[in-house]
Amino acid sequence: MEGREMNQQRDLEGISALVTGASSGIGRAAAEELGRHGAEVIAHGRDVARGSAVVDTITAEGGKARFVAADGGRTAI
Repeated sequence: MEGREMNQQRDLEGISALVTGASSGIGRAAAEELGRHGAEVIAHGRDVARGSAVVDTITAEGGKARFVAADGGRTAI
């Protein structure tokens, strides 16, 4: 890592990262940072519009990402 800035590294190429709560806050920040480092990000959250915005941000920076919406209509037993 010496001599390189964090945002210039692609050290997670070939790794998939599932980030829950990725549509806002710290989850969004984590998803975007993982994308900057080369991980293929699976962003998970409740808000489709905000989740799509996260995916757009990651892909605009050259990363790979997709959004999976949470199913808030089902109750776990």
